[in-house]
Amino acid sequence: MICMVTNRKLSVCALVQGFYGYRIVSNIKGRTPEGWNLEVCEFTNKLPDPVDDPRSLIPKPPHCDLILSLGEHPTIAALLPEITQAAAASSVICPVDNHDWVPLGLIKQVSERLSDLGVAYVFPKPLCSLQDNVDDDYIRLFAEKFGRPRLRIILNGKVISRVDVLRSSPCGATYFVAERLVGLKAYEAALRAGLLTQLYPCLASKAEALNYGRSLINEAARIMSRTVEESILKAGLSSDVEVQG
Repeated sequence: MICMVTNRKLSVCALVQGFYGYRIVSNIKGRTPEGWNLEVCEFTNKLPDPVDDPRSLIPKPPHCDLILSLGEHPTIAALLPEITQAAAASSVICPVDNHDWVPLGLIKQVSERLSDLGVAYVFPKPLCSLQDNVDDDYIRLFAEKFGRPRLRIILNGKVISRVDVLRSSPCGATYFVAERLVGLKAYEAALRAGLLTQLYPCLASKAEALNYGRSLINEAARIMSRTVEESILKAGLSSDVEVQG
C-alpha cells in the first residue's frame, strides 16, 4: 500500500526502551518541522523472548501515520505488526543499529507480516543510511528531514568557513560534526568527520555485522565521511554554492 500525502503533516509514534531511543527522540523533538506530531510509547527494559501473549506487552499506542521503532530488544521488533495495527499506522521505520536488537531472521519474518497487512516498511542499516528514495510518502517525508546526512559546506580558500546541515542523522550527530568542521582544512575534514561521528558517540554496534563485512558504527562513520567529501567537492565545483576567497 502506498500512502499519498497531500500536505506536510506527519504523526509519528516512537517506540522507546532506553538511552538509544531517547537520544534520537530528543534530537527529533528539538527539530520537529511545523505540522509534525511526535509521541513516545515506552517499553520496559525486561521483555520476554519469545512472546506468548503479544497483546499483554503492547502499551496502547496513539493513532499515527508512522511507527519509528527504537527498541533495544528483539521482542519490540517482533511486535511491530501488532503495534502497527493497534496504532492504525500505515508505515514503519525499524533501524538496524544492532543485530542483537533486530536479528536478520526476524527482519524477514516481520517484513512478511507487515507486507500481509499492507504496511510499508524499511529496515535501514544503520539508521543514518535512511534515504528519501522510497515509494511510501510517510517514510519519505520523515527521511527528507532525518536520515542520511546532507551538508552545505562553504570554503574560504582551502579552509572550511561554514557548514549548514540540510538533513540531519536522526541521532543528531550531524550537528555535532558540522560545528567541529569549521576552521579545518578541506583535506582534513572527511577523516575528522568519521572520527567525530564515533565520538558523539554513535550508538550503532561495534561488533562486525553478519553478512556486512564491517561494524555498523564504522558504516555510520563512513557515511558521514562520504557526506563531507561530497559536500566539499560541491563547494569547490558548483556555481550555486558560495566559495569565498
